[in-house]
Amino acid sequence: MPRLHRNIWLGLIVMLFALALAFVLIPVGVSSPRSVRSIVLSPILWPTIIAWMIFIGGGLLVGQQLLGRREPDHLDEWANPRHGAWFRLAALAVLMAGYYLAIAYIGMVWASALAFLVLTLIIRSRYRITALIVAFALPLFTYAFFYHVAGVPIPQGEFIRLP
Repeated sequence: MPRLHRNIWLGLIVMLFALALAFVLIPVGVSSPRSVRSIVLSPILWPTIIAWMIFIGGGLLVGQQLLGRREPDHLDEWANPRHGAWFRLAALAVLMAGYYLAIAYIGMVWASALAFLVLTLIIRSRYRITALIVAFALPLFTYAFFYHVAGVPIPQGEFIRLP
């Protein structure tokens, strides 16, 4: 049997992780009240969708490798990472921790907007104007839908309260 490429192994591990999320971790770890009117409002819906998206992504990675698109053998990304990649990964970890802490003070809407803006800086996006618009419009529209239409409370901060 030929030696499997590391991206095939990575894709298979990602797919197994997604299955563990969908069938074990989400049903055990996410509680859903019986009084939920619609499946769309259930707290289990979005984690399950994300788990299946992760599964599909792993499957696409495996499929890409099996169809013959391989990276050259002389490139070893772990031995010679691109300039600043580890710094950006560390900055992303700090961003996630800061986002978690900021929700209590400024609320989920504004913390999400700021986190999205900082993320565009970390990944060096070329579309800064679009990112600025999306960073504020998406959390505000999401808040408006969930709070005013669906009746689901969104965490508000201590300093800034939305109507």
